[in-house]
Amino acid sequence: MMRLAGRDSKGLAKAIKTTQEGNVVTEAKKTTRQFIGEFKEPYDEGYVGNIAVSGLEIYEKIEVSDEVLGVKLGLTGIYIAYKFRIEKYIEGDTSTPVWTYNLPATNDLLMIALDYEDNVIWTGRRDRDQVIEKINSSNGTVEWRHHDTSRAGAIVTDLFIDKNGDVYAVNPHTANDQTKVEITKRNANTGAIVWVYVHTNPGQTLQVYGTIDSNGYLYLSTLFDFVKLDQSLANVSTPPAVVWSVSRRITDAYGICMFVTVDVDGFIYRVEHDYKWNGGSPARDVHLVKFNQSTGEPVVEWTVIVPNPTNVPITDAHSKPYLDDDGNVYFNLEGKIDSSKNNFWNDVPPFTITDTRMNYLVGFNKVRGYNGDSRYVVYKTGIDTVEYYQMGVN
Repeated sequence: MMRLAGRDSKGLAKAIKTTQEGNVVTEAKKTTRQFIGEFKEPYDEGYVGNIAVSGLEIYEKIEVSDEVLGVKLGLTGIYIAYKFRIEKYIEGDTSTPVWTYNLPATNDLLMIALDYEDNVIWTGRRDRDQVIEKINSSNGTVEWRHHDTSRAGAIVTDLFIDKNGDVYAVNPHTANDQTKVEITKRNANTGAIVWVYVHTNPGQTLQVYGTIDSNGYLYLSTLFDFVKLDQSLANVSTPPAVVWSVSRRITDAYGICMFVTVDVDGFIYRVEHDYKWNGGSPARDVHLVKFNQSTGEPVVEWTVIVPNPTNVPITDAHSKPYLDDDGNVYFNLEGKIDSSKNNFWNDVPPFTITDTRMNYLVGFNKVRGYNGDSRYVVYKTGIDTVEYYQMGVN
């Protein structure tokens, strides 16, 4: 007998045991564990077919035919966003969705977020107008909807929710070589506007993002600066107050600010991107910076060098940092990094991470289907690579 190692059509590590004639033998203790990762070379001389798999253990795997825009992991299920619909799957039974919400006609989805009860907030466009809705997590019905005609042509670049379920949308407008950024807070129960904060920057950019910490302080990440806001006294006529504003202009380089997030200890992580022209070719760096929440000063700053910058998206999930409950950072350009910038993984993740929760990762890969068509596989995995060994025969 012998063992064969390889990959299936979805890129998963596989091993089978066969007779000398090539017939597959059912093993007495067949494992149901699946991994997404890499094979290692045979690790023990004198044996045939010994293999080792190094990868992330898969807990859920969902294959779909339409293009996936994002995946969120909730307390009660996995939520998949497409351009024109949202689906919820229950873990342990992912053969069919629990519910499917189809967007109204002429509506395009841009992004989704989950509140503390797993209700889905999605924002997108109806023609040129902005739309935001809250979808009930239990049955997929609409709880409230707002159609905003005052921001025609503008888009929401970030969406996040506080511990009370109130919703925050970041909305930049560009005109006259300026960027006016609006953060709009909406009531969790009705979607009504609570307050609007306006921040103005020189130059034009749509790369503007925000987040909120456990105490309700807001952080706005713009092209040239990084701002902390106190909303404790804010209302419909009084905007949040600026606590600090830190300049992040990069000397002799064109800079692009990117995503920002907060860990459980209150430290803030911001992604920054810059490039310099060198002999007609851009030299690009992506910086991941850890900030003190009280002062806005950098605590740890390290640079991730992008190996092929012309092919790396700089405004989507590839450039976003994700955090686990221990403060480790998951970065699609680099892998898993701890709070002291030690790298746990030797390579980029084997799929695009789009969310972390309860020490699990979720995301997706685009793969080739059985008939040569493009398909998408959604994963829920552990947060650490696992070494799994399977013995061959002597």
